[in-house]
Order: sequence, then C-alpha cells, then structure tokens
Amino acid sequence: MSHYQGMRWFKCDLHLHTPEESKNWLDTETKLGEPRRPIKSGSADESTIRKSARAYLQCCHAVGLEVIAITDHNFSCKSNPRDWFLVHLIEQNQAVATENGVDPLCILPGFEVDIGYHLLCLFNPVNGEGDLQSIDRIMTKLGLSENERFAGQQPQPLRRNRASVSLKELIDIVQGGHGGMVIAAHADRKGSFLSSADNKEDYANPELYCVELTQNPPAERYQSILRGEQEQWSRKGAHPAWILSSDAKSLAEEDGKPTANSLGYRHTWIKMSKPSIESLRQAFLDPQSRIRPAGENPARQENHARILSLAISNAHFLGDQQVHFSPNLNCLIGGRGSGKSALLEGMRLAMGKGEDPKLALDEESSKKVSRIKTLLTKVDQTEVRVRWRNEDGVTDTLLFSVDWLEGGKCQVEGRTMADPSSFLQSLPVQFFSQQQLNQVTTEDGNLLLKLLDEFAREELKPLRDQELRLRREIEQCFAASADLEQTQNELKRLQQEATELERQWEARAALQEEARIHQGLKAEEAYYQRIKNGLQEETDRLLALVEDMCESHASMGSTVERWPHGAWFKVKDEAIRLAKESLGQTIRAAVLTYRDSTIPNLFTKDVEWQGIKQQFQQAEQTFTIRCAEKGISPADVSRLQEISKKRESTKLALQQKEKEKERLLQSEQRIPTLLAELQQNWVNVHDLRQKIAAEINQSARIDNKPVIELSVSYCAEESSFNVIWKRLNTDGRTKLGRHWEEIGKSVREKALSLLFLDYDSPWQMLRADSQAITAPLNQRLLEWKVSLEELKAHLNGPMRKTWQEVQLTRVEDRVDLVLYRSDGSGAVGRVSDGTLSDGQRNTAALALLLARGNHPLIIDQPEDELDSNFIYRELVPLLRRLKQTRQIILATHNANLPVNGDAELVYALDTCNGHSIKLAEGGLDQQSVANAVLDIMEGSAQAFRQRQEKYHF
Repeated sequence: MSHYQGMRWFKCDLHLHTPEESKNWLDTETKLGEPRRPIKSGSADESTIRKSARAYLQCCHAVGLEVIAITDHNFSCKSNPRDWFLVHLIEQNQAVATENGVDPLCILPGFEVDIGYHLLCLFNPVNGEGDLQSIDRIMTKLGLSENERFAGQQPQPLRRNRASVSLKELIDIVQGGHGGMVIAAHADRKGSFLSSADNKEDYANPELYCVELTQNPPAERYQSILRGEQEQWSRKGAHPAWILSSDAKSLAEEDGKPTANSLGYRHTWIKMSKPSIESLRQAFLDPQSRIRPAGENPARQENHARILSLAISNAHFLGDQQVHFSPNLNCLIGGRGSGKSALLEGMRLAMGKGEDPKLALDEESSKKVSRIKTLLTKVDQTEVRVRWRNEDGVTDTLLFSVDWLEGGKCQVEGRTMADPSSFLQSLPVQFFSQQQLNQVTTEDGNLLLKLLDEFAREELKPLRDQELRLRREIEQCFAASADLEQTQNELKRLQQEATELERQWEARAALQEEARIHQGLKAEEAYYQRIKNGLQEETDRLLALVEDMCESHASMGSTVERWPHGAWFKVKDEAIRLAKESLGQTIRAAVLTYRDSTIPNLFTKDVEWQGIKQQFQQAEQTFTIRCAEKGISPADVSRLQEISKKRESTKLALQQKEKEKERLLQSEQRIPTLLAELQQNWVNVHDLRQKIAAEINQSARIDNKPVIELSVSYCAEESSFNVIWKRLNTDGRTKLGRHWEEIGKSVREKALSLLFLDYDSPWQMLRADSQAITAPLNQRLLEWKVSLEELKAHLNGPMRKTWQEVQLTRVEDRVDLVLYRSDGSGAVGRVSDGTLSDGQRNTAALALLLARGNHPLIIDQPEDELDSNFIYRELVPLLRRLKQTRQIILATHNANLPVNGDAELVYALDTCNGHSIKLAEGGLDQQSVANAVLDIMEGSAQAFRQRQEKYHF
C-alpha cells in the first residue's frame, strides 16, 4: 500500500496519558523523577526521559497502533519544553519506527480539560518543542497558566476570567481559533458528558462532532441518545460520532494483551488518507463510512477481487499515468477531454475486455470510444499495465502493449499461457462505457437476461453443462430414430433372403446330413491346424521374453565403488543376476516341454486320435462318393457349399441387424425421458434465475423500501419464440403457411397458460395427445381451416429434422425490471412497457448492477441522464452500502458521487500543454483533493459559495 494515496483504515487511540502526570501514571519503570533532567557533569541529563519515551513508542508499535493522541490533563505543569514528555516522544518517533521496520506513529498533541465534565482537545501533528509551545499557550489562553494547572498534583478545572469555561467557548478557541478538535471524554461514565441531563444543551452544539465511550457495544441508553431517539437530547443535523479509546495510564500487559486502562486496551479504526484534524473531522461527520470501533482491521474482511493499479506509459496525450486504486469506491474526475475515459478504456484493453456487441453504443458515443482507443494505440511502445488481485489474494500483471509490427496485444506478464485470452475473459470484471447503461434496459429483455445470467454465472455453469450433454444425447437419439426406419427395411430384406436360402438348402435335403458331417470334419481339421500353427508362435514369443529379461540386467558400473556400501550391493546385484538366469532356465524348460510334449501328447497319445485323423484325410473323398451315389454332379456339390456359406452369413447378418434394431429402438425409446430431463433443466435454470432475482430485489432495498424489482417469466420471451417458430414454416402458399404467424401466436398463448401446470415447454404441449390441449387448440386452428392433425403432420413430415432441432431449443425467459419511487409511493414504471425515461432506465440499470456480485464494476459517467435528486437519495446510499464488498471505479462529473458517496480514492485529471496530467490524488480529507473537487465539479469554491447564498440556507 506504500504507493496508494487514498483513504485506508488506521488503528487509532485518541485518549492517551503519559508519565507526564506522575500521580496518575501507574508504571514505576517509566515514571519520571524530579527533576526530570538532572544535572550531570554540568548539563541536563535527558537519558531517563528519552528511555521512557522510547519504551512508550515501542509499546504503541507492539499493539499495532498507527495514530495516537497525547491528552495529558491540562497539558503539563512544566514551563521548560525540554521537561515535557511529549517533546521526547516526538523526537524519538522516527528512530523507534526505523528500528521496528514500520512507519512512524502519527502523534496528535493535545490535552484533557475539565469544564464540569472532561473533554479532549486534539491538534495537528507538530515537528517539535517550538510548535508544542503554541499548544501550551492555548492552555494559558483557556485560563490556566503552568502554575495554575495543578493543585497538589490534582488537575484543576478550566477557569477563565474567574468563570467556568463553556463548551461553546472551548470549541471556539480550540476548533475555530486553532484548527483543533474537541471530543467529549469517557462520556458514558458516571459524572461525564452523557450521564447527566444538565449537559443536553451542550449536546445540541452542532460543532461537537464526537464523543468517546468506554463500552462496546454502548449501553442502550447512550445508543438511543446517539441515534437521536431521546427528545431531551435533540440537536439539529447529525448526531455525534462515537469512538473507543484506552484512557491509558500504563503500559502494562498480561498474556500479551493490554490490561484495563493500559495503552491499546481500547481502540478505534478510522479511515483516512493521511491522519490530521481535518481527517478526523470528516470521519466524525461520516462515521458510518469511516469509523469502526474496536475489532480487527476492517480491510481484512474485504476479500473481493480487485484492480490494484493502472499504469500507462508512452501513450499519446495521456503520457505516463499511474493510479493505485482503493478496493472500495474510486472516482476519476476532470474536465471534458482530460483523459478520464481514456484511463478506463486503457484498463479495458489490458484486461482483454472487448466491447459487448449486444450493448451497442449510439453513433456519437461509439465515435468517442473509437477515438480513445486510437489514442491508446497511436504511439509505438505504448504500454498499459493493470495489476489484478483475485479473491484468493493471487496477483497478476496484465499488459497491453503496442508494437508497429504486431499492433496491440494482451498478455499476462511472467506467465506462459496457451490461451491468454480465455484467462482474461474469465476475469470477473464489468466495464460500461458512456451510454452503455442505457442499452441494458431497452425494451428487449434479452440484455437484462444476459446480465442476470452473468450474475449467476457460477451457479448456472453445471446446469449449462447438463443442458449441453442432454442436447447431444437427444440429437444422437433422434439420429438413431432416423436410422431405425432404414434398419427395419434392411431387416425385412435379410429375412426374405434367409427364407429363400433355406428353401434352396432344403431342396437338397438328401445330402444335408452328409454335407453337415463333411463341413464338421473340415472345421475340426481347421481347428487342429490352428492349434498346431499357433503353438510355435506362442513359444517363440515366450522364449524371446525370457531372453529379454535375462539380458536386461545392467551392470552397476564403477560408480558403485564410491557408494558407502558398494561391496555389499555388488554381492546383491550378482545374486539378482543369477536368480534371473535361474528363472530363465526354468521358464525355457517349461516352455519347451509345453511345445514339444504337453500339447502334442494331448493328440498323439489319445487312442481316438488316429481314427479322427484318418477321417480328416478321407473326408473329401467320402463326400464326393456320397454325392455321386445320389446323382449330384460336382457342380451341384459346389453350389450346395456356396448356399450353405451364404445361408450362414445371412443368418449372421440377420442377427447383427436385429441387435442394431434393438439398440436403435432403445435409443428412440429414451427420447421422451431425455426430453423431459431437458425441459426440467430449463425449469431449474428458471428457478435459479428467480432465486437470484429475489436476492437482487432484497439487496437493492434502501430503508426497507424497494428500489427495483426484477422479475423472470418462464419461456415468455415473445421474440425468442417467434424466431424459433419461423424456422418451422417453409411454404407461405399453403393454408398452414399463410396463417403460420397467427397459429404460432395461438400456440404461444395456450402454452403460457399451461406452463408449470401441465407442460414445461410449448414443444412438449405440441407433442401431447391430451384432449384438454388438443380440443381448444384445434378449435382455434379451425378458424383458419387447419386441423391440429395437419399441423402435427407438417412437423413430423417435411419439417421433421427442423422440428427435432426446435424441440431442443429453449424459448427464453422474459426478464423485466420495475423502478420504484424513492418515497415508497409505488412504481415509476417498468422496462417492458417503455414507460421509463432514459434517466429512469439508467437509474434502474445502476441499481441492478450495484445490487449483485462482488466483482469490480467500472462505469464511465453513470450519472448520464440521471437527476441529482436520485443520485443523492438512491444511488449514493447504494454506493456507500456496497463499496465495502466490491470495488467500484467511476469516471464522473457529479460531485455527489465522490463527496456524498465518500470515495476512498479521488484521482483528479487536468490538461496542460495538450497533455493529460494528474492534478490531485487521495481522499477528500486532503486539501489538494478537496480543492480539485471544488474547481472541477463545483466551478470553484467561490462559485459554490455564491450558489449556497441563494439557496436560502
């Protein structure tokens, strides 16, 4: 964060005492003696007070404090600044920080005073004793000189001109006269500011910005006062902020944790750019955004993905620019043509986020974006770097570079990627150029649907994958169904062929038995030859494997001599080699026995083998003699064998075709089940969209009143249905074709009335045979002299393939968006009926974008077409609430966004000599940033004051 100039959380303790007050300081080790700087060798010895100061600073660092306020009672009773503990604390601050490898503490000098209750008075950091003397003089101005501040080491209440000092006087002197800050100390203790109704008039002072409490959470009585719920404690405007501080009087700890009223015992996190009184004042005016009492650093809860920085170098007009972004709200400001849009488009280029073709820009805006891109790619060697951090804390540097040979290209620095563009496209970032918001809420709800699906991208992914799988399976089943008809025709042909071959075979029945025996003997002989020939091949393979095993033993080589146990391993290696050789010999013997004895003996030593072998030798001769005896010529014998072979092959083909038919039939029978699963998938997608829409509606509520209402209607997008329906009409000259559009309208209307009740898609309804469906639909069709049977015949006839594709095509859900009035009096209008103005549509789009997700959102001029009242009343509260959970980067001309939205980073641009330059950077607690906002967005401080004077404030 060292380069980051915006606001961040600082751990603060704004009520600390020191050894300055010896009576109240509890630690003997760091107590200051008297004199505080004893004279040694003729000069004052400051080593003891310096050592105590260093111990104090070390303790601050140990408990993680970054901002402390030293508020000893009545400042000090000492007149010599070198005796002031605070002087040495400031002088040792840098050295102790350097030793600890951290930044120095921000030390706010001040004091605690008593005007009937205790108050803390804080001032801006000072450089040393000279500046502290001016604070000492303020105590004198308040009525207490050094010798009047304590009586018997007891701090005295303020008395000025022999009268008590009022809160108003104190505020006028400390805040009005010296730029300090007054805080009511330990205001919830007995006898303190909020414990007595006598102080209610002081509570009404609008310049009392903060009270310090000692309990977290505060007692309900004090919470109700600070919430403005008690009439007797009323005041105009906002009520004071409240903080926790330790009121420390010790450095003691126990088990590594501060003890009660020791340093660091209580603390508050305050968001600032650079700690100062002005930073505190702004934080107290906006505690909801900038103050978190106690606990861990709130930044640790911000785990959302973010853009860390943008660096542009050597770009035409922009030159060199570097912006380090806040993880929360960032605003780029500047006059027209100062380079705001160019910075955002540079980020878009580096992150590989091209323009969404569906979010088309008007001609003027499109020209502007193109002109900006030309600026960024005009100069060779231009580079745009974006440092990105994902939600797991992993960072990458994304680079867009311009080369005169290759043009502009994107890459991820330091990583080798096969497809960088896929990685870049997966980054969860949304960009909206000027006027693009207006496109989101056109009457065509498809863009709203696309945005809704982007919000639910992760949840939708498994459903999308399932839909793709089901579509592929159904396509395969439809293809199987088409093949089934052809297979059935082929099956009939084979059955007829098999019957004819059987008839021819039976005509030679006299020789059927002889032919069977003859064929059997030939098959037996073929089996024997196969065994005999295969025996040699098998043994050769086994013997080769044995040889490979024995030869694969590798010598250990000379390296074994250097092994600690080399000799031992050599013995083992030789034993392994011998074992392999022994195994090889055993296997060789077994294989040869198998080849030469075991298998041959199965035949030769069987008593029946010689007779069988003799039949093999006589088979052909015997069969020929039998044929001659029956008066069949050798040609007829040959034909018989041919018929036999063809008969067998036909039977085999018939069996295979039967199996194929069964397989195709099973696939066809799966179609209804798979279609039902596909339609249920569509329903599940719709249910998920509805769930996300409900979450968005809830998230977008302000003060429990709706801002927008997103609705999702199942399969109700008319344009989607019409596009699909038109695919099914081929001939406009037929009765069906002439009335196709009207028929489609009737089908859609009937389907919408039944969806979710009986059917999950219009296509399922058309497939149905239910009388409840066919009767009323048929009645409508008869108006055009068309029957439902004709419609189904058309779909399942010439349009069958297209009809199958249509059944796999989803009619998209209809997404609509309603915008409500901020006063809760009802709806302004809805996107679908075109009743919203451009500004109202932008309003609805912004509320929708901000209400969902935690990914970075970058918008160029979101205020376009919006009135300032809406921006302040609705957009600003949304930004303030959601910036804690997502990064928002805006280029804007409207002061409401950085100021009332409380932007953590404002980056102001200006032009000088034809180039864009940085004018200021940081939070509004920085004077340079506040001046830039006044000059750019208000016209100047003088212009702002003149308008204010005429507003009757």
